[in-house]
Amino acid sequence: MTDTQDQADEQRVYALTNAGEGNRVAVFTRAPDGTLAPLGSLEPFPDLPPDAGAFFYQPSATFATDGLGTGAPFNSQGALAASDDGRYLFVINSGSNEITSFAVTGTGLRLVGTVSSGGVGPRSLTVHGDLLYTVNGFGLGSIQGFTIRPDGALTPLAGSNRELGSATSEPVQVSFNPDGTLLVVSELFANRISVFPIDANGQPTGVTENPSAGESPFGFAFNQRGQLIVSESFGFRRNASAVSSYAVSPSGKLSVISASVPTCQTATCWIVNTPDGRYTYASNTGSGSISGYRVGADGVLTALDADGRTGLTGAVSLPIDMVINGAGTHLYVLNQGTQTIGAFRIEDDGGLTLLPSVGNLPAISLGLAIS
Repeated sequence: MTDTQDQADEQRVYALTNAGEGNRVAVFTRAPDGTLAPLGSLEPFPDLPPDAGAFFYQPSATFATDGLGTGAPFNSQGALAASDDGRYLFVINSGSNEITSFAVTGTGLRLVGTVSSGGVGPRSLTVHGDLLYTVNGFGLGSIQGFTIRPDGALTPLAGSNRELGSATSEPVQVSFNPDGTLLVVSELFANRISVFPIDANGQPTGVTENPSAGESPFGFAFNQRGQLIVSESFGFRRNASAVSSYAVSPSGKLSVISASVPTCQTATCWIVNTPDGRYTYASNTGSGSISGYRVGADGVLTALDADGRTGLTGAVSLPIDMVINGAGTHLYVLNQGTQTIGAFRIEDDGGLTLLPSVGNLPAISLGLAIS
């Protein structure tokens, strides 16, 4: 396998350690049944015959980003992002205000380079074609664009930096819409979802500041129909969280489809959609659970479970970031409290069946990506 070979034959899941003394990416490989194992770490127990069938996991393979994490948790969805073809992985270094590029290789990751994020404290990344944008969240928040060179290196896109509407907005996530014509930022404290139209040169041409349907918009995800689904943490009040869906106009104006459909859970923050757009899932950090919704063709949300507990990660698990594999068969969630990545099989009816977890991650880890 070459350094930049497409990884379709071996899917991997990545998490960011966010360590203040030196940020790293932990790499896990994905088996056909959806279970994960740390890259290159499956070894027989000592002093057992080779055919005993018992195995243990060494600490996960990690790769230095050449930058710094914060050494503490912060509000973020999308701390890592893979290129569209899976050949490159991009990660934030919030402690040193940088973004790192890696080439995905047969043995792990190869460092390509590190560049300034164009602001203070990058929170999130998004990729569309040869464009990458980040949102910087500490101090006066801003977005910054980059072009992705053929070797995976990043070049700042002149004239792409835009400040957000207020210095206390607390941006959480940035993401392109499916066709790359809009760039969306969720602003937790401002109760706002800002949308920047992007022109053919990758430049923002303005901004539409949309009020959130519910309090404290956090993570979000577009489905394949271009509908936007957003989690709402409602100030992290107990069992008060919700999820909303929107139609999005070409100018970036949001129209509410389903407003604040309750999860009946606490601190609903991260969100992910199945590739076919039939289901959306939100992780409830304060409740140790995942809430599932059926998504109609018109974008209407219907809770799969009246109590909001479609999947359980555990009382002290603190589930945060999630990803779904390309076939839409498995969901992975970073459990910050137990320092593991949990795995679920997604059933035909949207239900979640728990699979074994894998871990030994730092408690300050954040972000998941799959390629």
